[in-house]
Amino acid sequence: MTESFELLAETNRLGFLQEKLQSWWCEQELPEAQKFPFELVLEELFVNVATHGNQQLGGICTLTISFGCERIDSNCRVSLALEDNAPPFNPLDAEIDLSGDRPAEKPIGGLGIHLTKTLMDNIDYAFLNGCNQITVSKVLWREEIPQAVLGD
Repeated sequence: MTESFELLAETNRLGFLQEKLQSWWCEQELPEAQKFPFELVLEELFVNVATHGNQQLGGICTLTISFGCERIDSNCRVSLALEDNAPPFNPLDAEIDLSGDRPAEKPIGGLGIHLTKTLMDNIDYAFLNGCNQITVSKVLWREEIPQAVLGD
């Protein structure tokens, strides 16, 4: 099942976005223990648009966000898709400097992109019709999913 909605990319809307993910996750009867990577990635992507996208646009970006759950054989692929009207930015092309021995020594920026790449199985980016489109997904394996979700 897929759910989509639109909102302004303002950092004060992060709580609303987190509540939407929580509600959708519960409706899908997905395992609570598997939700954290999606919460973190959604927050990172949203805050990047709300911060950098708005600044580059010179106004408030509009975001369309979709949550998806698709049964694949005996597994379930969960996806998050974000589309915004900010200037083009492909996070997959961003150079990430993870040098430095301690977090305080690391340069600012890029860690959220690194976490997204690490936590998700798949990340796709496109700039189409004047919009950035990023989709991330991860497969939840059969043993992690309640039977009711799989329909067995």
